[in-house]
Amino acid sequence: MVSQGRSSGGLCRLRGQPIILVDESLGTRDRIAVLAQALGSFDLDDVYLPPLVRVTIRSYGSTRMLEPRPLARAKPNRDDS
Repeated sequence: MVSQGRSSGGLCRLRGQPIILVDESLGTRDRIAVLAQALGSFDLDDVYLPPLVRVTIRSYGSTRMLEPRPLARAKPNRDDS
């Protein structure tokens, strides 16, 4: 999800593991939306979820996993010769 030109969170990978990030400044409804959208990309058929939770996740559909961005590299210290 994107609000005001910035990401509010979503599904990404960190060191090969899926992780869901949620902006802590979001309201409850927006947090639920980010989480439900991210969970929609997982196979949850064998996981018990209360019907309301399952319907909420399905209503937001699946999402694509965010592609990792390259990390910033520190410039080498020229004094380390």
